[in-house]
Amino acid sequence: MVWSVFFFALSLFAQNEAAVENYMEAVKRYRAGDKTGALQAFNLAVDAAPDNHEILYNRGNLRVELGDKAGALDDYNRAIAAKPDYPLAYNNRANLKLQQGLENEAFDDYNKAIELKADFADAYFGRGKIKKSRQLYGEAMADFDKALQLNPKLLPCYTARGLLKLERDDLPGAEKDFTAVIDRKNDAAEAYFNRGNVRHKLGNKAGAMNDYDRALLLKNMNYPEAFYNRAVLKTESGDKDGAMNDLNYSIAQKNDHAPSYFARGRLFYDKGEFESALKDYHRALEIDPDFAEVYNSRGMILKDKGDRAGALKDFEKAVELKPNFAEAHFNFGLLKFEMGDKKAAMEHFNDAIDLRPNYALAYANRAIVKVAIGDKTGAEADYNKALEIAPSADTYYNRGNLKLDLQNYLGAIEDYSRAIELNNQHAEAYCSRGIARQYLKQSNEALFDYNRAIELKADFADAYYHRGLLKNDRGDRDGGCADLKTAAKLGEPQAQEAVAGLCR
Repeated sequence: MVWSVFFFALSLFAQNEAAVENYMEAVKRYRAGDKTGALQAFNLAVDAAPDNHEILYNRGNLRVELGDKAGALDDYNRAIAAKPDYPLAYNNRANLKLQQGLENEAFDDYNKAIELKADFADAYFGRGKIKKSRQLYGEAMADFDKALQLNPKLLPCYTARGLLKLERDDLPGAEKDFTAVIDRKNDAAEAYFNRGNVRHKLGNKAGAMNDYDRALLLKNMNYPEAFYNRAVLKTESGDKDGAMNDLNYSIAQKNDHAPSYFARGRLFYDKGEFESALKDYHRALEIDPDFAEVYNSRGMILKDKGDRAGALKDFEKAVELKPNFAEAHFNFGLLKFEMGDKKAAMEHFNDAIDLRPNYALAYANRAIVKVAIGDKTGAEADYNKALEIAPSADTYYNRGNLKLDLQNYLGAIEDYSRAIELNNQHAEAYCSRGIARQYLKQSNEALFDYNRAIELKADFADAYYHRGLLKNDRGDRDGGCADLKTAAKLGEPQAQEAVAGLCR
């Protein structure tokens, strides 16, 4: 808010000695920092000259500073009544009305101020803010441009224009405006903070970090929003310990900031500290009960803990609050499939894909549902799409299983091999490739795969079972029976029958 505050020459009321004397006393006390004394002197000046618009206007400005908005409004009204063509009073009355939520009346006053004074930068700035709130973005930008053309030193207008440009995705323009503020006032912490946000979006992480650091230093490290945004940047950069420290500071300084609790909860989740994560998620929802992302994240933990009912409620709430929340639909689908509701799982995976057409995990998991309902052709198409978007070891492995089931052994081997290329610790891919190779009579290669699977996963019952069968086929009855017995002990259901038939 820019207030036009001036102490005018006394030419208009020089005849009134008492008014002059008390007005000058008011100015003196104000400049000395004695605002209460200044108000007392202004009151005497008004008593001596009750219709002088300049005295009324300046007393109104002082009353604004003292928090007496009703008194200030009365003074501006009286100043305008005394001089209807007084643009400064219209501007400051507009500022006051805007603070009081009287946007339409404020807009009229800004228009009147501009009508009376066509080069009134402050009034263009104020009117621009109202136009922005009305989503008249082009008109708001025109007013901000005009204000800065008339007064290039109007720093709050650079900030407002920069924020509008940020909102409209003109990131270079926004960065330029915030830099303009910094160039003119290098201790403007908010400008560094805003520029840091822009630079973060532009991918200039080093520049953003420097700006957040500077903002915090200028605020004596008491800037919770900067701590939070810097924590987000540190998380993206892999500095999770630094992010945790920043979030702790943010919460200590502002303990009702739900996003900070949510962000810290996610860091706890990544560290496997699920109870701490749940505590932060609960607190975030106490502050903001409509925070859809928190319900989704809490639902994930509850699902992993086996609390399906709790997870179900959280995912339901997440998609209720934010129907276009693709990740929540995805997690809802996972839970529904886990609960045996294939139809609902399919619907949620469909929703996730509709909302995010490049959602590889949603395609991959929808493929699993399609396999379960017998739509193998549809499943393969979904696996193909998932791999086209984001190749992953697990998706290659699952598509390999589908090809194995379809007796496309060479195709299965190719997919398992790709899975192993992406993750050479994937024991299941080695075991399944061994099975496919065994079908193709590639005995030595199959044995290698089973050995590697067991090396990676010593309690891998299925690998012991298939290696036992292979060894038996190769004439190594003792080795085969030893593997089959191990598989039976580990719980492989077919191994006990194999032991009974082959190892008597």
